[in-house]
Amino acid sequence: MRRALIVDRFHEVLEQGLADLGYDCTVKPSLSDADICAEIEDYEVLIVRSKTRVDRKMLEAAKKLKYIGRAGSGMENIDFVYARTLGIECYNSPEGNCDAVGEQVVGCILALLNNLVKADSEMKQGNWVRKPNTGLELGDMTVGIYGFGHTGSALARKLSGFSCKINAYDKYREGFGNELVREVSEEVIFRDSDIVSFHTPLTEETQGMLNKSLLARFAKPIFLVNASRGPVAVTADLIDGLDTGRIKGLALDVFENENFDSYAADEWRQYERLSSRSNVILTPHIAGWTTSSEYKIAYFLLLKIGGQSGIVNNLS
Repeated sequence: MRRALIVDRFHEVLEQGLADLGYDCTVKPSLSDADICAEIEDYEVLIVRSKTRVDRKMLEAAKKLKYIGRAGSGMENIDFVYARTLGIECYNSPEGNCDAVGEQVVGCILALLNNLVKADSEMKQGNWVRKPNTGLELGDMTVGIYGFGHTGSALARKLSGFSCKINAYDKYREGFGNELVREVSEEVIFRDSDIVSFHTPLTEETQGMLNKSLLARFAKPIFLVNASRGPVAVTADLIDGLDTGRIKGLALDVFENENFDSYAADEWRQYERLSSRSNVILTPHIAGWTTSSEYKIAYFLLLKIGGQSGIVNNLS
């Protein structure tokens, strides 16, 4: 019997579906990378999340591996180029959580524009403050979507009912403009945006791209959301943008370092400067985590692996 190793916790549809495809599934959510290397030799399928780094050492230990499934979007933790030279197909499932991320981004935008976090905090302290919390209407704004893959597309759909102008830029895609979104150049994003949401993968090219130099290219102060990958942005430069007024409001679901236990003193100082601001919203990388996306992430991985087995119709 073929074997599948599932390293993390997934919706039960994944394990059941792989079993229906003829795989004997081993579920070990707590395996370290070293542990995986030690026992991956006899498995044909490996399913991981972002915490597992599938590097050359692991791939070379995986003598029978045919498929790697990475839950959600992004492939930065997998050496998929080398994997393909070994005949290993790599899949992710951005279709599974793109709607969840899109909805959270819209929620963050509305909260920033309407001072909801600040007003909530004041009310809970017994302070009735109206005029200083006057909001802005999204329908009067131009939203720039930087990166137009599954999640950027989902965000455009979510925004379509607000009557705002939606521009999108993607360095590696073209011809995606439609009745909802206008495909534009990077310069138009910088010139016209009131609000910008970043949806780029983490690569050598994008790491640290959201920095002081890029922020200086915007023609006016912006509301900024990053729900892509933390290392895309330079935290110190985001703080500088807030200090100088180039960033009017900031929502971060992702961070350069997402392990509080490893924070150095300077990282804590940066975090405290962000968390003390009423125009900053911070969430612990949960934009893609909903009860619906948990199922869909697993389902789409299963669909792709099953499709390669020629029995995809049995999964729908």
